[in-house]
Amino acid sequence: MTTAANQNAMALDFPAAPTGKSGWPWENTLASPSKTNGERVSIVVPCYQGGDYLEESLRSLILQNHPDLEIIVMDGGSTDNTPEILAKYQPWIARMESKPDRGQSHAINKGLALATGDYFNWHNADDVLLPGSLRETLAGFETHPDAMYISRHRKLLHTDGREEEKPNRPRPGVVDIRRALISACPGAQPGGLMRMDAVREAGGVDESFKCCMDEELMMKLRMRGPGYYLDGPGILFRVHPGQQSTVLLDERIREKFLIIDRVYAAMPEDDPLRELRASSLVFASRHAAGLCERANHPLRAKAWKLRALAHRLAARAKGVEIEYL
Repeated sequence: MTTAANQNAMALDFPAAPTGKSGWPWENTLASPSKTNGERVSIVVPCYQGGDYLEESLRSLILQNHPDLEIIVMDGGSTDNTPEILAKYQPWIARMESKPDRGQSHAINKGLALATGDYFNWHNADDVLLPGSLRETLAGFETHPDAMYISRHRKLLHTDGREEEKPNRPRPGVVDIRRALISACPGAQPGGLMRMDAVREAGGVDESFKCCMDEELMMKLRMRGPGYYLDGPGILFRVHPGQQSTVLLDERIREKFLIIDRVYAAMPEDDPLRELRASSLVFASRHAAGLCERANHPLRAKAWKLRALAHRLAARAKGVEIEYL
């Protein structure tokens, strides 16, 4: 295996697109190369039974044309066509493993342990990095040398092939710490990059998390230093019924509240940001209600709305003002 996917894809008989596939990343067109100071980028691809989308996802990484891209695939022992796809793209994959794991978070951490890059992220096997995205994200670190991470906006990719801009996307610039705390979401992980040393210092992802491992890790990074959003989308985020974050509704809600508990518990008693905890609880309760409504659970949604009201009343009794986003 190569140590990095930095070889010119055209020079190595890069696989042709399957019949009927066109457009990015099916056309063998390299993105403009990154301007680099020798930085290695490590991307972990956790996957399991993802053969329907894995080839498109891998091509979107390889064709970024970064001079030193380390792709690490952690497959959970897939029995579909995943092994054939991995064999097809083996020359552009630095490391790969295919055996049962304890879930996505475990797979990410196993890949992290093997990674040797200066920057890190994981890339879900059903997502598609947009052309030039990696070059733009690395340029973001040049513009913001103090950044712990760079976040990218995402376009939603529906099962019918339709792309949709995600509404209400944050403004480009520094991730506001108060908004990050209230929402327990300090930025978007898909399509971005994090400083490897910061990720290692934070201990990687929490393997007990099944849905919000990205928000938990990035919140720890944001409490250590600034993160930034870049303007414009960097990734196509696939939306389909089988997504883990869609199916595990209860886990997603539980983990959001656990992030809130952890971040405020870690704050010094005299930190003025502690006053935002009530706002965080109100936001998380309203967020849970919205998730339940979209999942067609109206009674559960109503219960969460009542919890949001209870948190507001408790805050008012203590003279605490609730901040809304």
